[in-house]
Order: sequence, then structure tokens, then C-alpha cells
Amino acid sequence: MLKFLLYLIIIYYCVRLLFRFLTPFIIKKIFSRFSEGSDLFNKDSSLKKHKSGDTEVSYKKNKSVDPGGEYVDFEEEINND
Repeated sequence: MLKFLLYLIIIYYCVRLLFRFLTPFIIKKIFSRFSEGSDLFNKDSSLKKHKSGDTEVSYKKNKSVDPGGEYVDFEEEINND
């Protein structure tokens, strides 16, 4: 029983020490993946660009948005009662 507890304590401290040294590398790898993903998003080729003077507008067309139906030309009726 004493050997088991001793091994358990040794394994616990080894794992703790291992995580202490590996955590900075894991965090750097995660942040590099996030930055690579954001670079790909910013360099998306499906963006359409329009220039007007010094202002540049970039947008991505969303095809799943319903424009709200058909256009109906409205004419006002005048009642002369």
C-alpha cells in the first residue's frame, strides 16, 4: 500500500512538472492556429470590392437572406369627395 501511494505521488508530480513545461508551447500553438484562421478569413477571395473616391467598401454577399419579396410600385389615389 505504501509503494502504491509513493508511486501515485511521484506520477502526480511528474505530470504536474510536464504540464508546467508543455503549457507555453500548447498555448503558442493554439494562438498561431487562431491567427492563421483569421488571416485566411481576411484574404477571402469571395469578397467584392468597390472603390468610390478614397473610400473602399468590402462586403460579402449573403445568398441566404430573403430580400423581402417583389417590388410593387405604389400609386396614391386621390379621393375628391
